[in-house]
Amino acid sequence: MIAGKHASSPIDSLPGHASAIRERETPKLQAIQVLGELYELLEMYSPQWYTEEHHRKAVAVLQQSEKV
Repeated sequence: MIAGKHASSPIDSLPGHASAIRERETPKLQAIQVLGELYELLEMYSPQWYTEEHHRKAVAVLQQSEKV
C-alpha cells in the first residue's frame, strides 16, 4: 500500500466520492500523497541515480507526515 493511501471502502465506489475528497485535501496533503506514490515507484524500479540518500530523505518526510 502506498503511503497516504487507505484500503478501499464501500463508500469509495460511490460516484463523486474521490473528487469530493480531493477538493477538501490541502496542497500539502496532496504533495505528501504524490511523494508516497513516487517513493513506491522509485523503490520498485530502483533507477541507478536513486541513491540511499534519496531513499532516506523520502522515508524521513513520509514518516514525519504520519505524525501530522
